[in-house]
Amino acid sequence: MTAEIFRIIVDHAFIPLKRIQLLIIDECHHAQDEHPYLKALKCFGTLRPKEMPRIFGLSASLLNGKCEPSLLDKRLKNWRSR
Repeated sequence: MTAEIFRIIVDHAFIPLKRIQLLIIDECHHAQDEHPYLKALKCFGTLRPKEMPRIFGLSASLLNGKCEPSLLDKRLKNWRSR
């Protein structure tokens, strides 16, 4: 499903957040600013830590893009903080 469809499902509670145990997010490097991924993930902030899903983010951008090794750790920390 697209990021926008996932956001709509989460926003309108078509699936209770507590029932989601694993999220696999492709192209997770897009989850910044006003991207639907980030908007949807913010909804999970209302859950208790025990209810939070595991999140597995996939991105080839770090390997295919122009990423200096010195910036790699900084980018990873930035994405994890979201």
